[in-house]
Amino acid sequence: MSGGGGDVISVCVLSVARYNDPPVYNYNTWASPHAGQYGVPDFNIPYLDQLFSEILESTNGQIIESFISFAAYWKDPYNLDKYLEKSIFLADLNNERPTKNQTYIDNIKSLNTFAMEFSTIDTIVHPNVSPWFEFFAPNSTSIIPLRQSQFYTEDWLGIRALDEAGKLQLITTNCDHQNFPRTECKNLYVDRFANTVIPPHLLLLF
Repeated sequence: MSGGGGDVISVCVLSVARYNDPPVYNYNTWASPHAGQYGVPDFNIPYLDQLFSEILESTNGQIIESFISFAAYWKDPYNLDKYLEKSIFLADLNNERPTKNQTYIDNIKSLNTFAMEFSTIDTIVHPNVSPWFEFFAPNSTSIIPLRQSQFYTEDWLGIRALDEAGKLQLITTNCDHQNFPRTECKNLYVDRFANTVIPPHLLLLF
């Protein structure tokens, strides 16, 4: 199963974490803002970022989050309390609130492989390492590496368990964001699992 970008990855992650029925065997994501998005795509101008945060924190913020794909991943590192209060998608999916959903953890841990790809030249996802569940430190633009994050050390979603079992793959690419599903980059995920024998009842392709 592969997923990446906007609404597609929303469906894929929800399918695995919340339901996983039929169960997914190998899960590959490309340029997906797993840890969140803080930067208006292609611009990433501080003034626009602040303005968009204010819009999402307004009365109509949750409506906007429902209709603009990157808004569902918006995570302001300078106002994380408001993010946890207002987010209708990402904060729940990443188990960031105090009460953790054990079903999410169990479903992610059941994967045979979770391969995550980020692009060094991505101008859509910001920070571009978000596809590795890496994000800005609170009140900062410094990046917290995955294995140093609270999300990982406390294993909020089962990612640490996958890593310790040798089932997590962190992959760096130089593909433009929009090129990941195209021929020039498609081999990055198609070839990786080409020789994998997957039980027929577990094969699910998007």
